[in-house]
Amino acid sequence: MPSPQGGYYVPAPQPRTAPGFSGVPVRDYVTDVVAALLLLLSLGLTWDASTQATAHVAVVLITVLSVLSLAVHYLYRVGVFPPGWSTSTVTLVRALVNVPYFVLVGVAVVLDIVSTLSRSTSITPAVGTAVVVGLAGATLAAVPRAAETDPARATATAHRLRPVFLGLAIAAGVFQLLGLIAPAVNSGYHALGGAWTAFVVIAALAFAALAAWALVAVARADDAWRPVVVVTGATLVLWTLVAGREAGLSTSGASLGLVVLPAAAALATAPAAWRIGADRRGYGLAAAGDALRYVVLLAVFGVASAITLLTTGGYVATGTLVTLLVLDLVTGVAAIVGRASLSGPTRTPTFVALGLVVVLGIVVLAVRGSSGGQLTGTWYDALLAFGLPAAALWALMMPAQNRTLSDVFQQTSATPGVGQPFATGQGYGAPAAPYPAAPTPDGMSPYGTAATSSAPAPVAAPAPVAAPAPVAAPAPVAAPVPTPPSAPAHGFTPQQAADPRTELTLLTRIAAEAPELRPALAVNPATYPALLQWLADLHDPAVDAALAQRAR
Repeated sequence: MPSPQGGYYVPAPQPRTAPGFSGVPVRDYVTDVVAALLLLLSLGLTWDASTQATAHVAVVLITVLSVLSLAVHYLYRVGVFPPGWSTSTVTLVRALVNVPYFVLVGVAVVLDIVSTLSRSTSITPAVGTAVVVGLAGATLAAVPRAAETDPARATATAHRLRPVFLGLAIAAGVFQLLGLIAPAVNSGYHALGGAWTAFVVIAALAFAALAAWALVAVARADDAWRPVVVVTGATLVLWTLVAGREAGLSTSGASLGLVVLPAAAALATAPAAWRIGADRRGYGLAAAGDALRYVVLLAVFGVASAITLLTTGGYVATGTLVTLLVLDLVTGVAAIVGRASLSGPTRTPTFVALGLVVVLGIVVLAVRGSSGGQLTGTWYDALLAFGLPAAALWALMMPAQNRTLSDVFQQTSATPGVGQPFATGQGYGAPAAPYPAAPTPDGMSPYGTAATSSAPAPVAAPAPVAAPAPVAAPAPVAAPVPTPPSAPAHGFTPQQAADPRTELTLLTRIAAEAPELRPALAVNPATYPALLQWLADLHDPAVDAALAQRAR
């Protein structure tokens, strides 16, 4: 702007205000806490075949670095970083800081493969339990947060993650294939006998099917498998912390492919727009059916293992093996019946089947524990007894209503409206849907439903009446004096709609009561994802342009 003295005015820099923590959902804080706990707990576990994680300086330093990456989000919220930083910058920096941990895990995996395929005796794992737990924590630390994800970013995140799931499925298959090759190239297997070799082959094939089935399904946009992936990875991590602290993963035991599960489970919790506008009840039934399919697969694996040990004359008592065979067989039949009943008029048979699966799974754990050390419980048994039934029950308890599945791990109220919780877990409601337009002449509303307006019934035309007698022209009157336009009835201003410090409940009211201010809401940094999605669903050109500007 030119000044009276010549030249131009330079606008004074505006003081930068910190974004603050308004609009950050509880799930973001929970994710940070869980990630930090897993990373710190991993330091007390074994990193390789014989040493603790704390014995490796590089492991300790990189683990601490991953823990510190969680602080980037909070430093940004209090205004520590330069003005050019955004939530996208925070997401990118936090992911890059965790890359060294992923590289370290890759080195441990390579060392295990080399050790197994070259060692002639003493087959020992080189991937310890610290890798399982720490990888889950590092991946959780790296995934985007809900407060950093608007509708455009959620869609982009989903497109980026699908190839990652496919890559994890391929990696698991390759690791298990190496487990099949190991008995042929490693003479250490011959001392263990044919029973162990046969068991390794069955385990390699079973887990290859287990991992490939779910991960490939998620990569192909079958998002009902997401809860199954999360539960499977979480069960492995919890079992490692509780009961398998001294165990490990190795190509020699056909278990190295398990290392991808913690990362896959953490990625499946990312707040990405996996499926839009899906029927939640249909999604729940599909997820419950997938969990029961997994139960059948694990039961088949248990039956095959028991038959193998029976026919090869293993060191396990025949009575124990027969008991496990019968229990796994009944479990598989119950899961098949429970899944078949999902399409029936009642869910009672499915709930009964799930209860039977839980009881039989607990009995299997008890039988293994009482075998005098011949057999021990595994994470497969815990997944069968607790993890998968819990996932199926959670899915069946979903309410029958439509919603956006951008976050399938949050519940929603019966009717999203002003002041009610919305599906994204923000704690604030999306405004009620716009009022329907006037009915069309054919009696249908613009939404394809019968019009509900109470239009008056047609009446007969009035009888003609005589023309009125002519009257004198009225005297001219003075033109009305124009009055200044009054303020909008809602009382909201564009400054309120665009101010990041405006309360979120007030933003919801502005969206519902002031349509002309919706473009300003679309570019407000404090507008929460649920409201952004609602604005996008309006398909208003001015709002769409503002959302596009926000995405850029």
